Amino acid sequence: MSARRKFPAIVFITIIGFTSNLAIGQIDEKKNIPQQPLLLAAEKYLNSIRSLQAYFVQSSTTGAVSDGTLFIARPGKLRIQYKTPITLQVYANDTWLYYIDYDLREISQIPVDKTPASFLLRNKFRFSRELDILNTIKSHGTLRIEIAMRESAGGGSMTLIFSENIDAFLGWVVKDTQGIKTKISLMNTKINLPIPKELFIFSIPDWAFPADPQD
Repeated sequence: MSARRKFPAIVFITIIGFTSNLAIGQIDEKKNIPQQPLLLAAEKYLNSIRSLQAYFVQSSTTGAVSDGTLFIARPGKLRIQYKTPITLQVYANDTWLYYIDYDLREISQIPVDKTPASFLLRNKFRFSRELDILNTIKSHGTLRIEIAMRESAGGGSMTLIFSENIDAFLGWVVKDTQGIKTKISLMNTKINLPIPKELFIFSIPDWAFPADPQD
């Protein structure tokens, strides 16, 4: 399998699993700005989003690039559909997150509440829930809020990117243990428009069931 083929699988598992390793001590404290008003405004904006549909571009400092469409319906629903020829899809419901590779005919699943994806899918978002705020930075017309799962402090981080006025959610960035950064940029975002429920239904493909030797 080519490097291009491997890239989306590795990166979205990284994004969903927070498997980066940026220690708190590495944060540049000079960039810190008063957090509380910004966090409250970001919480309010995220909680105003009940559904989201966006075209995304996924890029890495390795030079790998992929794209597709992201769908979110809160609470609990997620779909990530890569653009062909990549045959990967990610689904989440209130209980499970599914990762499907149609090319390799592989399906993985994990309880959604065990993934950082769960905090964006909750009915009510709170920075205080299981999250540590590592940094807040205003730069180039954006607000970046770097967070880490509290139970793995020092073991991973993710940066949420908003417009400077906190009236748009622009994407996020992760950094892995090798220092590789991966960015998801959201574009053509549609907020709080109806999304067909069928988009979030994951039907197990026929190939996931072993053939009956009696047939």
